[in-house]
Amino acid sequence: METKICKECEAEKPIKEFRKYSDGYIANKCKKCQNKPIVSSIIGKTMPQKCARCGKPKKRKDFYPDKRRPKGISSICKKCASLERKNDYIKNKQAYKKRNRNNHLKSKYGITTMQYDEMLINQNYCCEICSRHVDKIKNKKLYVDHNHNTNKVRGLICGSCNRLIALAVENKVILKNAIIYLKKYNNE
Repeated sequence: METKICKECEAEKPIKEFRKYSDGYIANKCKKCQNKPIVSSIIGKTMPQKCARCGKPKKRKDFYPDKRRPKGISSICKKCASLERKNDYIKNKQAYKKRNRNNHLKSKYGITTMQYDEMLINQNYCCEICSRHVDKIKNKKLYVDHNHNTNKVRGLICGSCNRLIALAVENKVILKNAIIYLKKYNNE
């Protein structure tokens, strides 16, 4: 009788206990070992899973799905994973903020933080409309102003000027009428 050693359980078993494929290839694992992940995922759906961090047995719904794992779920429960992410954020707060800012600028306006900083320097750290310096602005930051139709970046402006343009619906006529109105009643 021909035998083969299973790579999983390392037991010597008869050839008939291994899958034989149409091309003549015989599997490295015995049928029992090949079926283990399938059995464990079936068991995992009904039996509680132990969290690798807190060690508490929890229901399947308390774990995030993870297709890379044999049972199809993460080894860490959602609560521990959340605490892990929170602690990581606290340790690396500046790196997270920098990455999020860069991602925001890139996805919304198509510019990098370096380009934003370059614009800030070219504008002498001042709003392009009212010329107030960043230090004199309440939240000490300038917003990226862009054309909502073309998405082309126009410059950096303070929050007040940004709202002014937004409330005027980016309409030059409304802004000109506002100037005329202010001139008319400026002498009172």
